[in-house]
Amino acid sequence: MSVITRLRTFYIITLALTTLIALAYELDIATVGAMDATPQQQYVFEIVCVCVTLVFIPVALKLMTFKGIRQRVVHSERQYELWSMVRLAMLETPLLLNLSNYYLLDLDTTCGNLALMTAVTFLFVWPTRERMEDERISYDK
Repeated sequence: MSVITRLRTFYIITLALTTLIALAYELDIATVGAMDATPQQQYVFEIVCVCVTLVFIPVALKLMTFKGIRQRVVHSERQYELWSMVRLAMLETPLLLNLSNYYLLDLDTTCGNLALMTAVTFLFVWPTRERMEDERISYDK
């Protein structure tokens, strides 16, 4: 199995997991609003969601441009695969966090909007051979 195939498999499983969680809540398999939070707790959850989203999305999108990571991925396809999976996991973390808080806090729109924003970023990291070649080019020369 090639690197791109493994990355695409991880990508699809990641989004499928998120979709299954959303479907569980939408089909009333899981209880919406199961967590009774005070307004202060809800505020803290929202702030955590906002901060995690605002940190993880840009870092994940720029991950392959950091010098230390770029040096590793230029020399090894396995390192590229590892860091690409780290990038996908970095995007999945705020997506699951926001989606969970959206449903657990009884459809809080802040977390719902952040979940949608995070889901859109997945469009920019679809694994392709061209992306792998572009991200593995050494600019040190």
